[in-house]
Amino acid sequence: MVANRFKKKKKGVIRRFFAFMFYTKQFGRFKENFGTPWMRLSTQVQQLLQVKKPSFEAESFSHAIARLSLDEAQLAKIQNGYLRNAIFMFLLGVFFGILGVNLIYNGLVVAGLVTQLFTLFSFLFALYMHFWFFQIKNKKLGCTFKEWWENHVIES
Repeated sequence: MVANRFKKKKKGVIRRFFAFMFYTKQFGRFKENFGTPWMRLSTQVQQLLQVKKPSFEAESFSHAIARLSLDEAQLAKIQNGYLRNAIFMFLLGVFFGILGVNLIYNGLVVAGLVTQLFTLFSFLFALYMHFWFFQIKNKKLGCTFKEWWENHVIES
């Protein structure tokens, strides 16, 4: 007897849920409450993507120094900071790499793979920081990968 009542209530709850979802008035309210913010957000994102960026001329190193009003001491401090960060991120990547290999060796494969991801990110940040160090050291903005890789600036 109790089991029959439970089955009836269960059917009633499911029927009411689907009636709510597919009833036109209620569905309209659902879309109004939850659909409108999503549509507003998506239209704003589309508008941002359609905005054309102004033409950008490459800024020379001397203009950037003048715009930021930096002197040689501050520039040397920034350059050393980028170098220290690059070395730190490289060492952190080596640590994560050894840790990841150790975890994989001990059977924790998923944890080892996640740690290897951290290794990749650390090495990428080290390269990023070293690239900025290279540009400041050679006093040229907009260096190419080839220039950085060969460690000399190609004068143009």
